[in-house]
Amino acid sequence: MIKKTIMSLAIIILLSFVSCGGSSSKEAKELLQKILQFIGIPQSIVVQVCQDANSNGICNLDEIRTKVSVNENDSAEDILEKISLTTDGKYFMTTYTPELPILVELQDATKVNYDEGKFTLVFNGFKTKEDDNETKEISILASMVDANALSENIADRYRNLNNQEAQDKYYVALLDTLESNINILRAQGLDSQTAVRAAIKEMGEESRINENQVNKINTCANDQACVDREIKILADELLITDEERIFIMEDIQTPVKDINEETNTFDLVGKWKVTDPSLDINEWNPTVTISDDLSCTYTHSEYDMIEQQQCNVSLNRTFFIFTADEGESEFSGDATGSTSYFCIDGHYADGQTGTNCWTKI
Repeated sequence: MIKKTIMSLAIIILLSFVSCGGSSSKEAKELLQKILQFIGIPQSIVVQVCQDANSNGICNLDEIRTKVSVNENDSAEDILEKISLTTDGKYFMTTYTPELPILVELQDATKVNYDEGKFTLVFNGFKTKEDDNETKEISILASMVDANALSENIADRYRNLNNQEAQDKYYVALLDTLESNINILRAQGLDSQTAVRAAIKEMGEESRINENQVNKINTCANDQACVDREIKILADELLITDEERIFIMEDIQTPVKDINEETNTFDLVGKWKVTDPSLDINEWNPTVTISDDLSCTYTHSEYDMIEQQQCNVSLNRTFFIFTADEGESEFSGDATGSTSYFCIDGHYADGQTGTNCWTKI
């Protein structure tokens, strides 16, 4: 009876990835064991986890999917060890292809008003192809990082608040805000994948801009009233406003086209992340927001302080000019790419050469 109970618990809790129908090519590969660590996502809303072999954002029947699995030779101790891992939010994953993207389907019908409360988070695959029990974080914060909406360094600051109760409250607020943002964007007619992707990117950007809230939450120490106040301030910043909603919808509906002889500055309206291949993205990753009237705002962080200033951007066919610091800073050159991602090999105001790449976010 005890053995039967243990097996039943394993069937309920243990998740493994197996392939449907096997093949000789898969048999030639090594079957690897990995671990998924869920943080800030209640197990009660986890529906299924799968690897997205065709990158369509859906757990298809012919893809590697979650399936209950207890090894034939597992002892009672082995099974209990697996159960003890899963009660801490960790799930075993057995797969031939750990590098594939991971989809986590959630359902929270009490808070999400569409598709019976179902929505899916997307994560990058594992980094290594070795059977080393590599652990991957599955959280809303990690989803922002994997979507390139937030740097790992800033995410680590949010992960390491100096008060555990504050940490728990932060993760609750993160989930509540994501679900509210999904409702806001689904109400605009967006499909679930597009709404979740846009919400994650917007929340990642706002998390970066409001990084200083980490200091304020930590300063509260054990004063829970202070913690609640500062977390609410952060959550309000992460919640999509009417202005941001309009901006997101315009951005989604704007067609992408190649930068060529017919492009101009109006094709750059939107929010952009700027990077320099020669610089560490965690140290230099400003954003530029270009409004419909072509007014421009340049935002960057320095010594944990967020600074904003007005700027000017011009795109005449393929020639690009960016100025800030009241004209003292300038970068110009020919742009190549599209109206969602392009790079400029150009010159700074002091004559030095360099490369800037702009990614629409």
